[in-house]
Amino acid sequence: MWLLAVLGLAGWTLSNDARRATRMNGLAAEMSSIQDVDAAIANYAAQLARFFLLGRDQQADLRSARLAIERAFVTFAQTARTQVAIAIDADETQDALRDVENARRMLELYHAIDQATARAIVLDRDHQPAQAMTVYEGEVDFRLSTEFAALLDDARTGGQTRIDAAGRTAAVARQQALIAWSLAAASGAILLGLTALMLWRRPSPAADTLAQAYEARAEELRDSNRRLRETDARRGQFLADVSHELRTPLTILRGEADVALLPRAGPEEQRRSLERIQDQAEELGQLLDDLIAFARFEGEALPLHLAPVLLGDLLAAAVDDAEALAEPREVVLDLSMTARGVWVSAEARRLKQALIIGIDNAINHSPPGSTVKASLAATEAGAEIRISDQGSGISAEDEERVFDRFYRGSGSTGLGIGLAIAKGIVDQHSGTITLTNDDEGGATLTIVLPLHAGPLP
Repeated sequence: MWLLAVLGLAGWTLSNDARRATRMNGLAAEMSSIQDVDAAIANYAAQLARFFLLGRDQQADLRSARLAIERAFVTFAQTARTQVAIAIDADETQDALRDVENARRMLELYHAIDQATARAIVLDRDHQPAQAMTVYEGEVDFRLSTEFAALLDDARTGGQTRIDAAGRTAAVARQQALIAWSLAAASGAILLGLTALMLWRRPSPAADTLAQAYEARAEELRDSNRRLRETDARRGQFLADVSHELRTPLTILRGEADVALLPRAGPEEQRRSLERIQDQAEELGQLLDDLIAFARFEGEALPLHLAPVLLGDLLAAAVDDAEALAEPREVVLDLSMTARGVWVSAEARRLKQALIIGIDNAINHSPPGSTVKASLAATEAGAEIRISDQGSGISAEDEERVFDRFYRGSGSTGLGIGLAIAKGIVDQHSGTITLTNDDEGGATLTIVLPLHAGPLP
C-alpha cells in the first residue's frame, strides 16, 4: 500500500512536470509573438515617416506594414488565449486573462492610431500638409511612442516575470521528483530487493531532463527579452536622431522661403534662395534614405563612402548653410582659413552634417549680437577646425558629459543628441572632437581630421 502511494506521488509529479513543460512552451510562444508585434509596429512607424516625407508612392509599403501588424496581433491573441487553457492554478489563470486583455487593448489602440493615420493621409491627399502633419505628430507618432510603447513594455515585462517564476517552479518540481522517486526506490528496496535498488540509482532521468529543458528555455527567453529591450532602446535613439537631423534642413528651408517671399527681394535674391531650397530638399531626401536604412539596421553605424574632400570648401558650405540658423538669433558667423587647400578622406555630406551641428550648437549658446568664429588650419595632428562662441562657456560637469547622448547641460534645450551625433560622425572619420572653455570666455569645439594620404582628383 505504501509503495502504491509513493508511486502515485511520483506519477503525479511527472504528470505535473509535463503540464509545466507545456506552459513553458506556451510562454515561449507568447514572448515570441510579442517580439513579432514589436517588430511589426517598428516597421509601421518607419513606413509612416517615409510616407509623410516622400509622398504617396510609398503607400504600398504602408499596406504591407499594416498586414504584418494584423498577422502579429492574431498570433499574440492566440498564444494568450492558449495560456488560459493550459493554466495550472488560479494565479496562472489570472495572469493569462490579463494577457488576453492586454492584447485586446493593444489591438484597439493600434486601430485608433491607424484611423488617425488614414485621416492624415486624406488631409495630405487634399493638399493640406500642415494639418496632415499635425494629426500625424499628435495622434500617431506620439501615441505610438507613449501609449503603445507602455502597453508593449508591460506585456514584455509580465511575460519575463512569468518565465522566471516558471523556472523557479521547475527547480522545485525537480526536487519533488527526486524526493518522490527516492521514496519509491527506498520502499521498493524493502519489497523487491535488487530491482528497487536499481530504481533508486536512477531517480527519474525524465525529471532531470525536463528541469534542464526548463532552464534552457528560460535562458533562451531571457536572452530574447534582452534583445527586445535593446531593440526598443535603439528605436528610441533612432526616433530622437530623426527629430534632430531633420530640424536643421527644415529650418534652412523655412528661412530661405521667407527670404524669397520678402517684398523687397529682387530676382537674384529669389533665384539664390530657390537654389538653396532645392539643395536642401535634395539633402533632406538623402538624409531620409539614411534614416530609413538606420532603422532597418536597428541603429548600427551606417558605412561611409570615403573620397578625397577639399575641407575648406566643405567648411565654407557648412557656414553658408548655417547662416539661416544664425540670423533669427542675431548671431554673426565669421570664417577664416589659413589652410583652405587641405584634403581629407570623408563622406562630404555626413561630415558637413557634423560641422553644421557644431556651428548650430555654438549659435544656440551665443547671446544676440555676438559672433561665432569658424576657422581651418593645418597642424601636425592633421586638419584642425575650430568653432568658437562668445557664450558663458561650459561647467566642468558638462564638459565631461557633453558628448553623451541625451545629456543636456544647464540651460540647454532640445533632446541633447546633436553633439553625440557629431561625435559619431567624426569618430567614423578617424578624427577627434573636443569642447573646451576659452580663457577669454565662451567655448570652442575642435575637430581634428587626418589628412588624405592617397592620390587627389
